[in-house]
Amino acid sequence: MSEARKEYTIPTFSYLIKFVSKQYGQRSPIQVDEYTAMGKFITLSLLDRRPWKEYASFNTPERSDKLSASLKIILTKEQSEMAVRKSKLLRINTDLDRLFKEHMITFIEALRTNGIPASHACKQFLLYFHIEETEYSFDAAYKHYKRQKVKRVHARIAAAA
Repeated sequence: MSEARKEYTIPTFSYLIKFVSKQYGQRSPIQVDEYTAMGKFITLSLLDRRPWKEYASFNTPERSDKLSASLKIILTKEQSEMAVRKSKLLRINTDLDRLFKEHMITFIEALRTNGIPASHACKQFLLYFHIEETEYSFDAAYKHYKRQKVKRVHARIAAAA
């Protein structure tokens, strides 16, 4: 590893490691460059200076115990100079979780256009990424999908009014 790069460990959920590995074709440690989609994603998370209200809830023993896995990333010198702290690493975890769930919803909706029921599409998504029931349950995934679907319907109704 060149001296210009620095390695960091992100406490995360095990299913996010599987997602990143399969979706972006990289295994831990992930060498993050500003010119890749993952690199831009992490750089934007590091640059985000807004107060992060979720940090307090993540910084509790009950919540941090659920972050049972570690994702190692190797940042460039420029990225390492962006005041990388525990709160920013946890924010990357939260942002990755949001990205994962957005991909899940898109995947389910794509399969639904082919006539596959949403529940089966949700199971297919979890199978595709080799996510075990103990990592992220089908029930949690499907409930998230249904909540987001209701939000989208309400947003369309509000936009039409």
